[in-house]
This record gives sequence, structure tokens and C-alpha cells, in this order.
Amino acid sequence: FLNVDFRPKEGRSDTIVKQALSKASGELTLTRYPEALDTYRKAYDMCGADSLQGKINALSFLSQGIVAYTHSDYERAESLFRQAESLGSPDASYYLGEIYYEGMGVTHDAGKGFELTKQAFDKGFLPAGYRLGIACLYGIGTVANSNQAATYFANAKEAIAHAANSGNPE
Repeated sequence: FLNVDFRPKEGRSDTIVKQALSKASGELTLTRYPEALDTYRKAYDMCGADSLQGKINALSFLSQGIVAYTHSDYERAESLFRQAESLGSPDASYYLGEIYYEGMGVTHDAGKGFELTKQAFDKGFLPAGYRLGIACLYGIGTVANSNQAATYFANAKEAIAHAANSGNPE
């Protein structure tokens, strides 16, 4: 979700750094956040790129937010997701959308939930398409539109199939 401009540190091959970044990007696509965070840290040790540090920070906030979210600490989760979102994380936008859709620690606001989920989808977090499809189908936070719902479901299906074929348990 962030472009990385890097130069390998002396003694490091840019091919090795590119392989590490590619691996981390794949892990991130599959929502394997702890693995992606670890791989990005290793890549950062190899090149020290500032934009890579931003990605590491975003993943750290996102991972901490998910822990808070799963422990029903929604106020803390919202704060951490906002920090991750400000660093470019589409996954954080998705989780923020969920918090607003469900009114967890915030005032229930389906319109804001839809808006945040659409931001996640527009930034490349295709699994958000399932939530958007449901919203469009039933008019939750948006005007009901079955054609738009079908489009979102199709995009989500592709993302879910890719994750399943890649061995992602989520």
C-alpha cells in the first residue's frame, strides 16, 4: 500500500531486497500481518528506506488494532486503525468501516461504515467487496443497488479465491 524507494545498504544485493519486499507484499495481500511485519523489518535492515519504515509503522498499528478489536477494546482499536490508515493501510480503513457499521465503541453510522469500507476497496483491499456487496444489496449505509452489489461480490470472490488458493486460512 506504500511505494518503497530503496537503495540496499553496502554489501546487500538489490535482488535480495526486492525478493524480501515481494515476499512481504504477498504476505500483506494475504492478510498475514505478523509475517509481513517481520519480513518488512528484515528488508528495512537490508536497505533502511524511509518509506519502508512507514509501512512497518502502519503494519504495527494495524496489528495492534486487530488485537484490541478482537479483545473488544474498540476505542483503542479505532485509534490504532486511524494511525495505520493515515500511513496508507487499506486494511485499517476496512476495520474502521466495521467499527462504524456495527457501532462498536463509536456511534453507529452505517453511512460512514460504507464510506470507509469503500475507501479500503478503492485502495486495493478487495475482500471489502463482500461487505460492500451486502450493503448495496440491502441498502445499508447506501442506496440499494443490486447491480453494484453483484460487481462488489464478483471482486470479493476473486480475492477470496486467490487467498484460498494461496493457503490463507482467512
